[in-house]
Amino acid sequence: MRNWALIVFCTQMFLLPVGVMLNASPVAAQISSQNNTALDPEIDPNPYDPRREIRRLLISRLPPLWWMNEPEGFLNTFHVLIHIPKEWRGNPVSAVMAMCPEHDDVLWSALTTLELQPFYQDRRWPSVICRP
Repeated sequence: MRNWALIVFCTQMFLLPVGVMLNASPVAAQISSQNNTALDPEIDPNPYDPRREIRRLLISRLPPLWWMNEPEGFLNTFHVLIHIPKEWRGNPVSAVMAMCPEHDDVLWSALTTLELQPFYQDRRWPSVICRP
């Protein structure tokens, strides 16, 4: 019985400092600082994301079995490679041109150009540059 009491005492003496150290960790400090700060009304909780808007637009316009790469941005232009299945027949450049957003789309609030390039029959075709 005496050994059991000694083990419990030693365990408590060891776990107490560990618990104090965990509460004083940088993670605990970050959590407490996050809880203390109120949401600033000047900061938009949902900032404009051009990649998300491009994906939203093109996914809604892609025909079945077509797919696209992630938009790649450089300066104020984004490039998207659109893959067309081999079984499809038609002019891939004109098909991709029909996917350009309208001039009043939200996308143009942050972009000046959007480059869409078809990938059809194992090769890249000429790009279409969409502008507002």
